[in-house]
Amino acid sequence: MPHRFAKVFPCRHDGCGKLFSLSHRSRHEMYVPHNGQPALLVWYRPKVFPCRLGCGATFRLDWPRCEHELTSQVHSLRTFICEFESCGHMAFYVRHGLAKHVKYFDHENIRPSRVYQRKGQPGRNKVMCSVVGCGIYVQGKRRLEEHTELVHGPNSKRPFVPRTEKTHPFLCDKQDWEGKPCMHRTKTRWQLASHRV
Repeated sequence: MPHRFAKVFPCRHDGCGKLFSLSHRSRHEMYVPHNGQPALLVWYRPKVFPCRLGCGATFRLDWPRCEHELTSQVHSLRTFICEFESCGHMAFYVRHGLAKHVKYFDHENIRPSRVYQRKGQPGRNKVMCSVVGCGIYVQGKRRLEEHTELVHGPNSKRPFVPRTEKTHPFLCDKQDWEGKPCMHRTKTRWQLASHRV
């Protein structure tokens, strides 16, 4: 019986003549072309991930392609647009980007918590809730009535509690880019520290 790693197994292709141990022979036969024939398998074939939006860019991995599709100026996927003119109608790729913008930038002392708008729908019938501390914008008077009944009404399951000194004792004392105080309140010092960053 031959030694385990002895090269006594010939390649099964005609005219090759190479000797291998058993495991190496099978790899050689699969990945090396013989007699002008292509190899049965390709040892390394890099995958190509083309841009799905049609710009022609290709990537070797999927995550850079996804990042390109979201952030590339070529595709202009910024579909969430702020409805306030004071910030120049800033546009965002994702809804939470717009929500962060609205939360942290004072638009003429109006701080709505939700202003969602898709491109092509320019601020139709947006109405702001008049309850102090809420500031949510909804679509039309009927939705405002529904919101008021569900959130602020006497039968609401989770009553609305505005951010007061009692519920959010930590106040940010930083000034924004216009020199106005931030006035953002948090429940914990850790949240305040992360807000200040």
